[in-house]
Amino acid sequence: MSVNIKAPIMKVWEAFVRPAERSRWWPEVMQIELRKGGLFFHSFYDDEGVEHYSYGHVMEIEEPFHLSFVISDEHGSGWINLTLSLEAQGNLTNLEVSCTSTEVGYSEDLIERYREVWESLLAALKEYLEGGESPGNNIEQ
Repeated sequence: MSVNIKAPIMKVWEAFVRPAERSRWWPEVMQIELRKGGLFFHSFYDDEGVEHYSYGHVMEIEEPFHLSFVISDEHGSGWINLTLSLEAQGNLTNLEVSCTSTEVGYSEDLIERYREVWESLLAALKEYLEGGESPGNNIEQ
């Protein structure tokens, strides 16, 4: 998935990594220790009001271009690689998110759930940084 955001790359990076900025567009609890090996925690509620969470750690960080995690769900069902890549393109920043399994036979349903969550998060980030454009614009799979 990717989204083009009308904002400088540092503004997009900071909107994701700074808690005060992230809280303005990210609807759930998320904590990141911004260092290799740092902890990652994300808590959210599904459509039925049931709480779920993901946890893991930072694998790589290269400010403001790259951030990757290895994460699992609350059941320890397996591990997923989640990677954010940012690229400046003139007055735009392209933010690409990839979500892949680290295990053979890993549940495609869980990967699809992560994909759906990230689609809505990218739309919210774009709306926040561009000042009110409708969510979902320019998101590609």
